[in-house]
Amino acid sequence: MNPSSALEQLKKELSSAKDFLILEEIFGNAEKQLEFLMKYQAIIEIRQASGENKKELITKWANKLEKSERTLKRLLNQVDREGFAALARQKRSDTGKLKGCDRWLKNSGEEWESKEIALAYWKDFIEKEYKKLSTSSRRISPHQVFVQLESHAKNNLGLKKGEYPSCVFVYKILSDKIPEKKPKIRRPCQGPDIVIQCYDKYTTGEKTLEKITVDRSNLVWQIDHTKLDNLLVNIYGERIGCLFLTSIIDSYSGCPMGIHLGFDSAGSHEVALALRHAILPKQYGPEYKLQKEWETVGLPEYIVTDNAKEFHSEHLRHILSQLGIKLRFRAYVEQGSRVERPFKNFKTEFAALLPGYKGGNLNERPHDAEKWACLTFEEYERLIIRFIIDHLNIHPHPRQEHKTRLMIWHEGLSGSPKIPDIRELDICLLKETKTRNVEANGALNVFKEIYQAGWGKDEDGLSKYFKEHNFLLGREGSKVVLRYNPDNIVEMLVYTPEVDGQPSQYLGRVRMRDKNIEKLTLKELKMIRKKTIEGKDKLDQSSLYQERLDLINCSNEKVSEQRKKQRKGKPTTALLRREEQDRITRETRSDNILRFPPEGKNSQPRNAELALTQQNEVSYEKIDPVPESEIESSSVWFFVSDCEDFQENDGG
Repeated sequence: MNPSSALEQLKKELSSAKDFLILEEIFGNAEKQLEFLMKYQAIIEIRQASGENKKELITKWANKLEKSERTLKRLLNQVDREGFAALARQKRSDTGKLKGCDRWLKNSGEEWESKEIALAYWKDFIEKEYKKLSTSSRRISPHQVFVQLESHAKNNLGLKKGEYPSCVFVYKILSDKIPEKKPKIRRPCQGPDIVIQCYDKYTTGEKTLEKITVDRSNLVWQIDHTKLDNLLVNIYGERIGCLFLTSIIDSYSGCPMGIHLGFDSAGSHEVALALRHAILPKQYGPEYKLQKEWETVGLPEYIVTDNAKEFHSEHLRHILSQLGIKLRFRAYVEQGSRVERPFKNFKTEFAALLPGYKGGNLNERPHDAEKWACLTFEEYERLIIRFIIDHLNIHPHPRQEHKTRLMIWHEGLSGSPKIPDIRELDICLLKETKTRNVEANGALNVFKEIYQAGWGKDEDGLSKYFKEHNFLLGREGSKVVLRYNPDNIVEMLVYTPEVDGQPSQYLGRVRMRDKNIEKLTLKELKMIRKKTIEGKDKLDQSSLYQERLDLINCSNEKVSEQRKKQRKGKPTTALLRREEQDRITRETRSDNILRFPPEGKNSQPRNAELALTQQNEVSYEKIDPVPESEIESSSVWFFVSDCEDFQENDGG
């Protein structure tokens, strides 16, 4: 298109010299000139088209101009009314200036002195509020600043809607703080009806797609987990990390039905605890400072989740089958938006406003998050419960802004919600041990601790054993199943084991026998034992180890000596052969043949007594003794004429 011809045609249609000046300014800028000519060409082509072609051209030019179809249609109507001069008047005279509303001049029945003072007041309030809430590791969005402004205007100044700045005004003040918006993407199942496509993996054994049309409350609940972004401390002020949140959302109303908070990564047990919390009525004490009640209760027909391993566990499937709930898995990731959206609310509208906020993005993480960590688990849990009850549940629904989420949940109920007996929900509250044998006196050994029934409190509040209340007496040797809550293992519930598919029966409670405490988690018990072992390893036990070593060495030495003695006393083959030869010789020799030395002096037969030499009648000349090693062990035989006289002289 020729720019000069377009300019000449527009000159005829311009109604004022001001419009012509604007047009000349446009044609003096290359970028503005190109944009203007593209709009001009779009109007010409769309005007000449008709029917379906016109719709296609509108879509085509809207994409080319990077504008919505609605904006382009509005521009067409404006050109039809005012001519092409409307293309030259695209900016207001006060464009770029901070504008307000005349109704702001009213403040609690009093008049502002001027509009400029009112604008300055609100601008100062917005900037100070943003700066104040963006320190100490906290992060606040412009929308949260508007919420603070609205609360201040209504509660402190008594203003009504329209008498205080709108969110657009706040966004303009904080325009440099607003991140660039991402283009909106239409997600599946965002039509008037909520349709969830899912599949059942375990009932049919095949991944057959199933469509569930969510048309009432408590039909479909969705479950998911997230890690919250606030660093917490223990009661001693030591930093212990962030909490994991398991949330259950009703797909029809968007109401949070139940939650579970814990420092351990979410598993099937955490899902079961959140499910029990969602099903039962919820009551909280005055320390929570609640203005409303958490009214959502009931039993769902479907549980829809993603493909995380904890949702495929045998434990969770057993719980859901006992409660009559159908487990399904989402076919598309986008269909989890119902449960993912509240997670964004938890992070941006709750966690970001609390100290110790570290953020989910490493690039945007505050550098001083660890410095400001000061909230304990109990404080954090009370705050998040109040946020759900007094904020999320009564927040206007995104689709029906004239109703709250809680109102839509009540309207979507078909009759009274079904609430099972609390004993039926023990299966999802507790973990289950393997079958245990009842020991003597009705005791049970679990986690190396002794549990026993019949323990209670006496008049002084001290633990006391009541034998008549021990329901396990008389069941010694039988098997039972224990169900427990890892968050408190001081008490456990006792059930009979399942037999031939029949459900187990509740018998009663047992308590730790040797610990007079009210709460002890399984994790704490393991830590206590670990510290006990570490403390034991630090003891000086060198003398103990040395005493054990010396004792064993002494025992080994004594055994070795005894074995040597036994080996010396045991006759060898040569000795046995010599003794046998001596016996034969004695039986066959003459009476005048004697052995020298005689038996019993240098060499003795077995079991012979020592013969002591008497030297009363015979005296010998003292000579140097001959070493025994040089004396030959063998005996010599001599002939003696008179044996009796020889033996008398020899002393024998």
